[in-house]
Amino acid sequence: MGFRLIQGKDLKQKMENTSDRIGDLPDSVLLHIMSFLSMEDVISTSFLSKGWRYLWRSIPNMDFGDPRLRRLRNVKDIARFVDQSIALHDDSKIREFRISFHYKDDYSSRVDSWIDFAVRHNVEELCLDCWKGKFGFSKLRNYDLYKLPSSLFGCESLTSLTLKHCDLNLPSSMSFSSLKTLNLVQIELNGTMVKDLTSNCPLLENLTIVDCNRKSALNIYAANLRLRSLKIIDYYYKCKAGTQIEIYAPNLLSLELRGATLRINYLVQNLLSLVEATIHLEEMLTSKNMNEFMGDYYDSMLKKLLESLRHVKHLKLCSWCIQVLFVREIQRLESPSINVTCLELKLGLSKLELPGIAHLLRGSCNLETLVIIKDSKEDNYAFEGNEAYLGYHERGYWESRELSFSCLLRHLKTVKICNFLGGDRIHPVENGSITVEEFLECHENDIELVKILLKSSRVLERMTIQFPKEEHFKKWAEKSKLLSKLTQKLLFFPKASLNVEIVFS
Repeated sequence: MGFRLIQGKDLKQKMENTSDRIGDLPDSVLLHIMSFLSMEDVISTSFLSKGWRYLWRSIPNMDFGDPRLRRLRNVKDIARFVDQSIALHDDSKIREFRISFHYKDDYSSRVDSWIDFAVRHNVEELCLDCWKGKFGFSKLRNYDLYKLPSSLFGCESLTSLTLKHCDLNLPSSMSFSSLKTLNLVQIELNGTMVKDLTSNCPLLENLTIVDCNRKSALNIYAANLRLRSLKIIDYYYKCKAGTQIEIYAPNLLSLELRGATLRINYLVQNLLSLVEATIHLEEMLTSKNMNEFMGDYYDSMLKKLLESLRHVKHLKLCSWCIQVLFVREIQRLESPSINVTCLELKLGLSKLELPGIAHLLRGSCNLETLVIIKDSKEDNYAFEGNEAYLGYHERGYWESRELSFSCLLRHLKTVKICNFLGGDRIHPVENGSITVEEFLECHENDIELVKILLKSSRVLERMTIQFPKEEHFKKWAEKSKLLSKLTQKLLFFPKASLNVEIVFS
Protein backbone atom coordinates (compact mmCIF):
# COMPACT_ATOMS: atom_id res chain seq x y z
CA MET A 1 0.00 0.00 0.00
CA GLY A 2 1.52 3.31 -1.13
CA PHE A 3 1.17 6.91 0.03
CA ARG A 4 -0.23 9.74 -2.10
CA LEU A 5 1.33 13.16 -1.72
CA ILE A 6 -1.41 15.80 -1.37
CA GLN A 7 -0.40 18.94 -3.22
CA GLY A 8 -1.70 21.79 -5.35
CA LYS A 9 -5.52 21.98 -5.64
CA ASP A 10 -5.98 18.86 -3.51
CA LEU A 11 -4.19 20.44 -0.55
CA LYS A 12 -6.09 23.72 -0.92
CA GLN A 13 -9.40 21.86 -1.08
CA LYS A 14 -8.53 19.82 2.04
CA MET A 15 -7.69 22.95 4.02
CA GLU A 16 -10.89 24.66 2.93
CA ASN A 17 -12.94 21.62 3.95
CA THR A 18 -11.28 21.56 7.38
CA SER A 19 -11.86 25.29 7.85
CA ASP A 20 -15.49 24.89 6.82
CA ARG A 21 -16.07 22.21 9.44
CA ILE A 22 -14.75 24.46 12.20
CA GLY A 23 -16.52 27.48 10.76
CA ASP A 24 -19.83 25.62 10.82
CA LEU A 25 -19.76 25.57 14.62
CA PRO A 26 -22.08 28.09 16.33
CA ASP A 27 -20.46 31.35 17.41
CA SER A 28 -21.21 30.51 21.05
CA VAL A 29 -19.14 27.32 20.77
CA LEU A 30 -16.29 29.10 18.99
CA LEU A 31 -16.23 31.83 21.64
CA HIS A 32 -16.18 29.20 24.37
CA ILE A 33 -13.14 27.54 22.74
CA MET A 34 -11.42 30.91 22.32
CA SER A 35 -12.04 31.75 25.98
CA PHE A 36 -9.28 29.29 26.94
CA LEU A 37 -6.68 31.27 24.95
CA SER A 38 -4.64 34.34 25.84
CA MET A 39 -5.71 37.59 24.21
CA GLU A 40 -2.77 37.44 21.80
CA ASP A 41 -3.95 34.11 20.49
CA VAL A 42 -7.61 35.18 20.51
CA ILE A 43 -6.89 38.18 18.27
CA SER A 44 -4.77 36.00 15.98
CA THR A 45 -7.89 33.97 15.13
CA SER A 46 -9.19 36.97 13.15
CA PHE A 47 -6.73 36.02 10.40
CA LEU A 48 -8.09 32.50 9.96
CA SER A 49 -11.09 33.46 7.85
CA LYS A 50 -13.36 36.37 6.96
CA GLY A 51 -16.09 34.96 9.17
CA TRP A 52 -13.76 35.08 12.18
CA ARG A 53 -12.50 38.61 11.57
CA TYR A 54 -14.71 40.29 14.17
CA LEU A 55 -15.76 37.28 16.26
CA TRP A 56 -13.06 37.83 18.88
CA ARG A 57 -14.59 41.20 19.82
CA SER A 58 -17.35 39.32 21.66
CA ILE A 59 -14.97 37.12 23.66
CA PRO A 60 -16.29 36.68 27.25
CA ASN A 61 -12.86 35.90 28.76
CA MET A 62 -10.10 38.48 28.35
CA ASP A 63 -6.76 37.14 29.58
CA PHE A 64 -3.84 39.58 29.56
CA GLY A 65 -1.86 37.50 32.06
CA ASP A 66 0.07 35.45 29.50
CA PRO A 67 3.81 35.46 30.43
CA ARG A 68 4.64 36.00 26.76
CA LEU A 69 3.43 39.58 27.10
CA ARG A 70 6.25 40.18 29.59
CA ARG A 71 8.95 38.51 27.48
CA LEU A 72 8.15 39.97 24.08
CA ARG A 73 7.10 43.54 24.83
CA ASN A 74 7.93 46.44 27.09
CA VAL A 75 5.45 48.01 29.49
CA LYS A 76 4.36 50.66 27.00
CA ASP A 77 3.55 48.06 24.32
CA ILE A 78 1.59 45.90 26.75
CA ALA A 79 -0.49 48.88 27.90
CA ARG A 80 -1.20 49.85 24.28
CA PHE A 81 -2.22 46.27 23.48
CA VAL A 82 -4.67 46.20 26.40
CA ASP A 83 -6.08 49.62 25.42
CA GLN A 84 -6.67 48.57 21.82
CA SER A 85 -8.24 45.23 22.77
CA ILE A 86 -10.67 46.95 25.12
CA ALA A 87 -11.50 49.71 22.61
CA LEU A 88 -12.45 47.15 19.93
CA HIS A 89 -14.48 44.93 22.22
CA ASP A 90 -18.24 45.16 21.76
CA ASP A 91 -20.85 45.46 24.51
CA SER A 92 -20.89 41.72 25.29
CA LYS A 93 -20.73 40.65 28.92
CA ILE A 94 -17.24 39.95 30.32
CA ARG A 95 -17.19 36.76 32.35
CA GLU A 96 -13.48 36.79 33.21
CA PHE A 97 -10.88 39.59 33.05
CA ARG A 98 -7.24 38.87 33.91
CA ILE A 99 -4.23 41.12 33.73
CA SER A 100 -0.67 40.85 35.01
CA PHE A 101 1.08 44.16 34.58
CA HIS A 102 4.47 45.62 35.51
CA TYR A 103 2.95 48.67 37.16
CA LYS A 104 4.47 52.13 37.03
CA ASP A 105 2.98 55.22 38.67
CA ASP A 106 2.25 57.04 35.40
CA TYR A 107 -0.01 54.15 34.29
CA SER A 108 -2.46 54.56 37.17
CA SER A 109 -5.23 56.17 35.10
CA ARG A 110 -4.93 53.50 32.40
CA VAL A 111 -5.29 50.67 34.90
CA ASP A 112 -8.31 52.52 36.33
CA SER A 113 -9.86 52.56 32.86
CA TRP A 114 -9.30 48.80 32.44
CA ILE A 115 -11.05 48.06 35.72
CA ASP A 116 -13.89 50.46 34.86
CA PHE A 117 -14.31 48.64 31.54
CA ALA A 118 -14.59 45.27 33.30
CA VAL A 119 -17.06 46.64 35.86
CA ARG A 120 -19.24 48.23 33.16
CA HIS A 121 -19.39 44.87 31.37
CA ASN A 122 -20.56 43.06 34.52
CA VAL A 123 -17.38 41.06 35.01
CA GLU A 124 -17.76 37.93 37.15
CA GLU A 125 -14.13 36.95 37.72
CA LEU A 126 -11.41 39.59 38.02
CA CYS A 127 -7.69 38.96 38.57
CA LEU A 128 -5.43 42.01 38.83
CA ASP A 129 -1.67 41.71 39.40
CA CYS A 130 0.13 45.08 39.42
CA TRP A 131 3.53 43.72 40.26
CA LYS A 132 6.71 45.68 40.79
CA GLY A 133 10.29 44.54 40.89
CA LYS A 134 12.37 42.01 39.02
CA PHE A 135 10.50 38.90 40.17
CA GLY A 136 7.01 40.31 40.35
CA PHE A 137 6.87 40.89 44.09
CA SER A 138 7.09 44.17 45.90
CA LYS A 139 9.25 45.31 48.77
CA LEU A 140 7.78 48.77 48.51
CA ARG A 141 5.45 50.63 50.81
CA ASN A 142 1.77 51.06 50.10
CA TYR A 143 2.08 54.53 48.55
CA ASP A 144 4.30 52.98 45.83
CA LEU A 145 1.59 50.50 44.84
CA TYR A 146 -1.42 50.83 42.58
CA LYS A 147 -4.43 52.19 44.45
CA LEU A 148 -7.64 50.47 43.49
CA PRO A 149 -10.43 52.76 42.20
CA SER A 150 -13.64 53.11 44.20
CA SER A 151 -15.65 51.86 41.19
CA LEU A 152 -14.37 48.35 41.82
CA PHE A 153 -15.86 48.17 45.31
CA GLY A 154 -19.36 48.64 44.00
CA CYS A 155 -19.21 45.84 41.44
CA GLU A 156 -22.18 43.63 42.28
CA SER A 157 -21.58 41.15 39.42
CA LEU A 158 -18.24 39.89 40.78
CA THR A 159 -18.22 36.31 42.05
CA SER A 160 -14.42 35.89 42.24
CA LEU A 161 -11.78 38.57 42.94
CA THR A 162 -7.99 38.15 43.05
CA LEU A 163 -5.79 41.14 43.91
CA LYS A 164 -1.99 41.08 43.91
CA HIS A 165 0.51 43.81 44.79
CA CYS A 166 -2.15 46.49 45.25
CA ASP A 167 -3.10 49.10 47.81
CA LEU A 168 -6.68 48.19 48.72
CA ASN A 169 -7.53 51.84 49.40
CA LEU A 170 -10.92 50.87 50.83
CA PRO A 171 -13.69 53.46 50.35
CA SER A 172 -16.17 54.31 53.10
CA SER A 173 -18.97 52.56 51.20
CA MET A 174 -18.68 49.28 49.27
CA SER A 175 -20.73 46.27 48.25
CA PHE A 176 -19.74 42.93 46.76
CA SER A 177 -23.19 41.39 46.87
CA SER A 178 -22.29 38.37 44.66
CA LEU A 179 -18.67 37.73 45.68
CA LYS A 180 -17.98 34.14 46.75
CA THR A 181 -14.19 33.87 46.38
CA LEU A 182 -11.61 36.45 47.51
CA ASN A 183 -7.83 36.05 47.08
CA LEU A 184 -5.43 38.66 48.48
CA VAL A 185 -1.75 38.27 47.59
CA GLN A 186 1.16 40.35 48.97
CA ILE A 187 -1.05 43.12 50.26
CA GLU A 188 -0.72 45.05 53.49
CA LEU A 189 -3.89 44.40 55.48
CA ASN A 190 -3.91 47.01 58.21
CA GLY A 191 -6.18 47.29 61.24
CA THR A 192 -9.73 46.17 60.55
CA MET A 193 -9.28 46.01 56.78
CA VAL A 194 -10.20 42.32 56.49
CA LYS A 195 -13.23 42.82 58.70
CA ASP A 196 -14.39 45.86 56.72
CA LEU A 197 -13.93 44.10 53.41
CA THR A 198 -15.49 40.74 54.27
CA SER A 199 -18.46 42.28 56.07
CA ASN A 200 -19.51 43.72 52.72
CA CYS A 201 -19.40 40.30 51.03
CA PRO A 202 -22.56 38.54 52.30
CA LEU A 203 -22.08 35.48 50.04
CA LEU A 204 -18.35 35.02 50.66
CA GLU A 205 -17.40 31.33 50.90
CA ASN A 206 -13.65 31.15 50.22
CA LEU A 207 -10.95 33.49 51.50
CA THR A 208 -7.24 33.05 50.65
CA ILE A 209 -4.47 35.31 51.98
CA VAL A 210 -0.95 34.83 50.60
CA ASP A 211 2.26 36.54 51.79
CA CYS A 212 0.48 39.46 53.43
CA ASN A 213 1.74 41.53 56.40
CA ARG A 214 5.28 40.18 56.47
CA LYS A 215 6.37 42.83 58.98
CA SER A 216 3.24 43.09 61.08
CA ALA A 217 0.53 41.05 62.74
CA LEU A 218 -2.20 39.66 60.52
CA ASN A 219 -5.72 39.93 61.93
CA ILE A 220 -8.38 37.90 60.15
CA TYR A 221 -11.86 38.80 61.35
CA ALA A 222 -14.51 37.23 59.13
CA ALA A 223 -17.85 36.59 60.80
CA ASN A 224 -19.56 35.84 57.47
CA LEU A 225 -22.34 33.29 57.79
CA ARG A 226 -21.43 31.55 54.52
CA LEU A 227 -17.63 31.54 54.88
CA ARG A 228 -16.46 27.96 54.57
CA SER A 229 -12.77 27.96 53.64
CA LEU A 230 -9.83 30.06 54.84
CA LYS A 231 -6.25 29.62 53.57
CA ILE A 232 -3.34 31.59 54.97
CA ILE A 233 -0.02 31.10 53.19
CA ASP A 234 3.41 32.60 53.98
CA TYR A 235 5.73 31.25 51.31
CA TYR A 236 8.35 33.54 49.86
CA TYR A 237 9.24 36.08 52.49
CA LYS A 238 10.76 35.95 55.91
CA CYS A 239 8.27 37.36 58.39
CA LYS A 240 9.51 39.76 61.01
CA ALA A 241 10.27 38.04 64.31
CA GLY A 242 7.43 38.30 66.78
CA THR A 243 4.60 38.71 64.28
CA GLN A 244 1.49 36.62 64.76
CA ILE A 245 -1.74 35.65 63.03
CA GLU A 246 -5.07 36.00 64.80
CA ILE A 247 -8.17 34.35 63.33
CA TYR A 248 -11.80 34.92 64.24
CA ALA A 249 -14.21 33.13 61.90
CA PRO A 250 -17.01 31.40 63.85
CA ASN A 251 -18.70 29.80 60.81
CA LEU A 252 -15.57 28.44 59.17
CA LEU A 253 -15.53 24.77 58.10
CA SER A 254 -12.00 24.43 56.66
CA LEU A 255 -8.73 26.11 57.73
CA GLU A 256 -5.37 25.76 55.99
CA LEU A 257 -2.11 27.21 57.34
CA ARG A 258 0.91 26.89 55.06
CA GLY A 259 4.28 28.55 55.06
CA ALA A 260 8.01 28.40 54.64
CA THR A 261 8.27 30.90 57.48
CA LEU A 262 6.74 30.77 60.92
CA ARG A 263 4.91 33.34 62.97
CA ILE A 264 5.56 33.45 66.69
CA ASN A 265 1.92 32.63 67.31
CA TYR A 266 -1.23 31.44 65.55
CA LEU A 267 -4.20 32.54 67.64
CA VAL A 268 -7.31 30.67 66.60
CA GLN A 269 -10.46 31.90 68.32
CA ASN A 270 -14.05 30.70 68.26
CA LEU A 271 -13.75 28.20 65.38
CA LEU A 272 -16.27 25.80 66.87
CA SER A 273 -17.77 25.01 63.45
CA LEU A 274 -14.41 23.94 62.04
CA VAL A 275 -14.42 20.43 60.55
CA GLU A 276 -11.08 20.22 58.72
CA ALA A 277 -7.69 21.79 59.44
CA THR A 278 -4.38 21.59 57.57
CA ILE A 279 -1.05 22.66 59.06
CA HIS A 280 1.89 22.53 56.67
CA LEU A 281 4.86 24.56 57.91
CA GLU A 282 8.48 24.37 56.82
CA GLU A 283 11.05 25.90 59.14
CA MET A 284 14.53 24.45 59.56
CA LEU A 285 15.39 23.74 63.20
CA THR A 286 19.19 24.10 63.28
CA SER A 287 21.60 24.07 66.20
CA LYS A 288 21.54 27.87 65.99
CA ASN A 289 17.85 28.19 66.80
CA MET A 290 17.44 25.01 68.85
CA ASN A 291 17.86 27.05 72.02
CA GLU A 292 14.85 29.10 70.96
CA PHE A 293 12.98 25.87 70.39
CA MET A 294 13.85 24.49 73.79
CA GLY A 295 12.95 27.88 75.24
CA ASP A 296 9.28 27.26 74.50
CA TYR A 297 9.18 28.88 71.04
CA TYR A 298 8.04 26.48 68.33
CA ASP A 299 6.95 23.91 70.89
CA SER A 300 4.64 26.35 72.64
CA MET A 301 3.30 27.70 69.35
CA LEU A 302 2.39 24.26 67.99
CA LYS A 303 0.97 23.02 71.29
CA LYS A 304 -1.38 26.01 71.54
CA LEU A 305 -2.39 25.66 67.90
CA LEU A 306 -3.22 21.96 68.25
CA GLU A 307 -5.19 22.61 71.41
CA SER A 308 -7.23 25.31 69.68
CA LEU A 309 -8.00 22.80 66.91
CA ARG A 310 -8.66 19.85 69.19
CA HIS A 311 -12.34 19.68 68.23
CA VAL A 312 -11.86 19.31 64.44
CA LYS A 313 -12.82 16.00 62.85
CA HIS A 314 -10.18 15.87 60.11
CA LEU A 315 -6.62 17.07 60.84
CA LYS A 316 -3.76 17.14 58.30
CA LEU A 317 -0.21 17.61 59.55
CA CYS A 318 3.20 17.81 57.88
CA SER A 319 6.58 16.42 58.90
CA TRP A 320 7.62 19.68 60.58
CA CYS A 321 4.80 19.35 63.10
CA ILE A 322 5.70 15.73 63.77
CA GLN A 323 9.34 16.63 64.35
CA VAL A 324 8.41 19.34 66.83
CA LEU A 325 6.42 16.70 68.71
CA PHE A 326 9.55 14.50 68.52
CA VAL A 327 11.19 16.65 71.21
CA ARG A 328 8.12 16.51 73.43
CA GLU A 329 8.15 12.71 73.20
CA ILE A 330 11.87 12.44 73.95
CA GLN A 331 11.36 14.72 76.97
CA ARG A 332 8.35 12.60 78.04
CA LEU A 333 6.00 15.58 78.01
CA GLU A 334 2.24 15.15 77.95
CA SER A 335 0.68 14.52 74.52
CA PRO A 336 -1.71 17.17 73.18
CA SER A 337 -5.26 15.88 73.53
CA ILE A 338 -7.16 16.08 70.23
CA ASN A 339 -10.57 14.66 69.35
CA VAL A 340 -10.01 14.10 65.63
CA THR A 341 -11.64 11.11 64.00
CA CYS A 342 -9.49 11.33 60.86
CA LEU A 343 -5.75 12.07 60.99
CA GLU A 344 -3.69 12.57 57.82
CA LEU A 345 0.11 12.74 58.07
CA LYS A 346 2.44 13.67 55.22
CA LEU A 347 5.95 12.61 56.18
CA GLY A 348 8.95 10.48 55.31
CA LEU A 349 8.67 7.85 58.10
CA SER A 350 12.28 8.58 59.02
CA LYS A 351 14.01 8.31 62.38
CA LEU A 352 13.26 12.00 62.88
CA GLU A 353 9.54 11.34 62.92
CA LEU A 354 8.82 8.08 64.76
CA PRO A 355 8.64 9.57 68.30
CA GLY A 356 6.49 12.44 67.02
CA ILE A 357 4.01 10.00 65.46
CA ALA A 358 3.83 8.05 68.70
CA HIS A 359 3.32 11.27 70.69
CA LEU A 360 0.47 12.33 68.44
CA LEU A 361 -1.28 8.95 68.38
CA ARG A 362 -1.21 8.77 72.14
CA GLY A 363 -3.32 11.92 72.38
CA SER A 364 -5.75 10.95 69.58
CA CYS A 365 -8.21 9.01 71.70
CA ASN A 366 -11.12 9.03 69.20
CA LEU A 367 -9.19 8.29 66.02
CA GLU A 368 -11.13 6.21 63.49
CA THR A 369 -9.21 6.83 60.25
CA LEU A 370 -5.43 7.14 59.84
CA VAL A 371 -3.87 8.19 56.52
CA ILE A 372 -0.09 8.16 56.03
CA ILE A 373 1.18 9.85 52.85
CA LYS A 374 4.84 8.99 52.54
CA ASP A 375 7.10 11.61 50.96
CA SER A 376 10.81 11.65 51.73
CA LYS A 377 10.97 15.37 50.86
CA GLU A 378 8.93 16.03 53.98
CA ASP A 379 11.67 15.05 56.46
CA ASN A 380 14.29 17.60 55.39
CA TYR A 381 13.16 20.60 57.41
CA ALA A 382 14.10 19.95 60.99
CA PHE A 383 16.97 19.13 63.32
CA GLU A 384 19.88 19.77 60.99
CA GLY A 385 23.00 19.61 63.09
CA ASN A 386 21.18 18.26 66.16
CA GLU A 387 22.24 14.63 66.07
CA ALA A 388 22.26 14.56 69.86
CA TYR A 389 18.48 14.38 69.81
CA LEU A 390 18.55 11.29 67.59
CA GLY A 391 20.21 9.02 70.14
CA TYR A 392 17.25 6.70 70.69
CA HIS A 393 16.95 3.14 69.35
CA GLU A 394 15.04 3.20 66.08
CA ARG A 395 14.87 -0.57 65.68
CA GLY A 396 11.93 -2.00 67.59
CA TYR A 397 10.63 1.45 68.49
CA TRP A 398 6.98 0.68 67.68
CA GLU A 399 6.99 -2.51 69.74
CA SER A 400 8.10 -0.57 72.79
CA ARG A 401 5.16 1.86 72.39
CA GLU A 402 2.46 -0.74 71.68
CA LEU A 403 0.46 -0.46 74.89
CA SER A 404 0.39 3.35 74.83
CA PHE A 405 -1.92 3.63 71.83
CA SER A 406 -5.35 3.37 73.42
CA CYS A 407 -6.96 4.88 70.33
CA LEU A 408 -5.80 1.91 68.26
CA LEU A 409 -7.33 -0.53 70.68
CA ARG A 410 -10.80 1.03 70.75
CA HIS A 411 -11.66 3.11 67.68
CA LEU A 412 -9.30 2.81 64.70
CA LYS A 413 -11.24 1.25 61.81
CA THR A 414 -9.50 2.41 58.64
CA VAL A 415 -5.83 2.79 57.72
CA LYS A 416 -4.42 3.93 54.40
CA ILE A 417 -0.70 4.14 53.64
CA CYS A 418 0.17 5.87 50.36
CA ASN A 419 3.50 5.47 48.53
CA PHE A 420 4.45 2.50 50.72
CA LEU A 421 8.19 1.70 50.24
CA GLY A 422 8.52 4.77 48.06
CA GLY A 423 10.34 8.07 48.19
CA ASP A 424 13.26 6.85 50.24
CA ARG A 425 16.99 7.24 50.25
CA ILE A 426 17.68 3.76 48.81
CA HIS A 427 15.97 3.53 45.43
CA PRO A 428 15.98 0.29 43.40
CA VAL A 429 16.17 2.19 40.14
CA GLU A 430 19.33 3.98 41.21
CA ASN A 431 20.99 0.89 42.65
CA GLY A 432 20.19 -2.16 40.57
CA SER A 433 22.43 -4.46 42.64
CA ILE A 434 20.48 -4.11 45.90
CA THR A 435 18.86 -7.34 47.10
CA VAL A 436 15.27 -7.78 48.26
CA GLU A 437 16.43 -8.31 51.84
CA GLU A 438 18.53 -5.13 51.80
CA PHE A 439 15.70 -3.12 50.28
CA LEU A 440 13.20 -4.29 52.90
CA GLU A 441 15.67 -3.53 55.67
CA CYS A 442 16.02 0.04 54.37
CA HIS A 443 12.23 0.35 54.61
CA GLU A 444 11.91 -1.25 58.02
CA ASN A 445 10.02 1.76 59.43
CA ASP A 446 7.27 1.29 56.83
CA ILE A 447 6.90 -2.39 57.58
CA GLU A 448 7.07 -2.05 61.36
CA LEU A 449 4.37 0.62 61.31
CA VAL A 450 2.04 -1.76 59.44
CA LYS A 451 2.90 -4.51 61.88
CA ILE A 452 2.11 -2.50 65.01
CA LEU A 453 -1.12 -1.13 63.55
CA LEU A 454 -2.35 -4.62 62.68
CA LYS A 455 -1.27 -6.02 66.01
CA SER A 456 -2.83 -3.24 68.14
CA SER A 457 -6.03 -2.25 66.35
CA ARG A 458 -8.83 -4.45 67.69
CA VAL A 459 -11.66 -2.96 65.62
CA LEU A 460 -9.69 -2.38 62.41
CA GLU A 461 -11.84 -3.13 59.37
CA ARG A 462 -9.71 -2.15 56.39
CA MET A 463 -6.05 -1.42 55.68
CA THR A 464 -5.15 -0.14 52.22
CA ILE A 465 -1.50 -0.25 51.22
CA GLN A 466 -0.74 1.75 48.10
CA PHE A 467 2.60 1.06 46.43
CA PRO A 468 4.58 3.70 44.47
CA LYS A 469 4.12 4.25 40.77
CA GLU A 470 5.45 1.58 38.45
CA GLU A 471 8.47 3.77 37.56
CA HIS A 472 9.83 3.29 41.08
CA PHE A 473 10.59 -0.39 40.36
CA LYS A 474 10.67 -0.40 36.56
CA LYS A 475 14.38 -1.15 36.10
CA TRP A 476 14.70 -3.50 39.04
CA ALA A 477 14.87 -7.18 38.08
CA GLU A 478 13.76 -8.42 41.52
CA LYS A 479 10.55 -6.39 41.66
CA SER A 480 8.20 -9.39 41.42
CA LYS A 481 10.20 -11.23 44.07
CA LEU A 482 9.98 -8.23 46.38
CA LEU A 483 6.22 -7.84 46.04
CA SER A 484 5.66 -11.55 46.54
CA LYS A 485 7.81 -11.69 49.66
CA LEU A 486 6.40 -8.47 51.07
CA THR A 487 2.80 -9.54 50.51
CA GLN A 488 3.43 -12.85 52.25
CA LYS A 489 5.15 -11.08 55.13
CA LEU A 490 2.32 -8.59 55.69
CA LEU A 491 -0.47 -11.15 55.40
CA PHE A 492 1.10 -13.29 58.10
CA PHE A 493 1.56 -10.48 60.62
CA PRO A 494 -0.47 -11.06 63.83
CA LYS A 495 -3.77 -9.20 63.74
CA ALA A 496 -5.84 -7.97 66.69
CA SER A 497 -8.93 -7.69 64.51
CA LEU A 498 -10.41 -10.86 63.02
CA ASN A 499 -12.40 -8.88 60.45
CA VAL A 500 -9.61 -6.76 58.99
CA GLU A 501 -9.31 -6.66 55.20
CA ILE A 502 -5.87 -5.86 53.73
CA VAL A 503 -5.99 -4.32 50.26
CA PHE A 504 -2.91 -3.82 48.08
CA SER A 505 -3.07 -1.26 45.28
